[in-house]
Amino acid sequence: MDPLSTLSPEELEFLAENEPISIMPTTRIEKMELISACYHHLFAPPLPTAPCSASSRPPLNRLGPYSTRCTGRNRPLMATRATTVPLWLALVLRKRGMCQVIPPEWLSADSLQEKVRQETTEEGFSDLPFHYMAMAKLLLENAKDDIRDAHLVSSLLQDLREARRSKARQGVAFLTRSHIQVDNLSLMEINELRPTFSKAFQTAKRIQLAAGSDGHVGGGLSMSMSGGSQGGRYAGEGGGASGYGYSGYGSR
Repeated sequence: MDPLSTLSPEELEFLAENEPISIMPTTRIEKMELISACYHHLFAPPLPTAPCSASSRPPLNRLGPYSTRCTGRNRPLMATRATTVPLWLALVLRKRGMCQVIPPEWLSADSLQEKVRQETTEEGFSDLPFHYMAMAKLLLENAKDDIRDAHLVSSLLQDLREARRSKARQGVAFLTRSHIQVDNLSLMEINELRPTFSKAFQTAKRIQLAAGSDGHVGGGLSMSMSGGSQGGRYAGEGGGASGYGYSGYGSR
């Protein structure tokens, strides 16, 4: 497979770092100097914004919708008042001791135990955020003290990952079907499974073509892999990213 068509674990983490997450600031923040510019009153809950003209619109940057250039109203971050920022920014502030991260509800021991139960007793995949694997790893590495029962959470994430991986690979056994529907996979899981599924489908297609040349009628094969609303966008991207773990990367 062309290495230029694959996504590394680091690239997948970069995509996940734009996901929103809640934080609890420990100090008032009105200005922060970043690489490209100084941003005043950077952090705030969503507020109505003034329209930007084409000439005043700023260039794209990692702040995305959280950038407050060309906005009509802005507020600073207030201490002990929860707000939402991109994950990468939350990790920067956490490293500087300027906030505590509020873990998402799905990253709790109780929630993960329920997800593991669903994966081991139900046929389909449980509903999880599209970037849950990368987000969990980043939070456990950089904000472990903010996660209750972090060691148990890490263990449950490994159990969840193995259960979902086993379930996904079982789908290869049903390649004689005309279609396999695989929903609720994360981007990391799609990236890991895509090479295996692609090769399996190519082999099954060659077998069908060979059977057809002998006078047998073979149906076409198709595969749909998705992870929520964004799954269709990424199902065709990425390649092998095996060895991804929550306490560091394994062999790749």
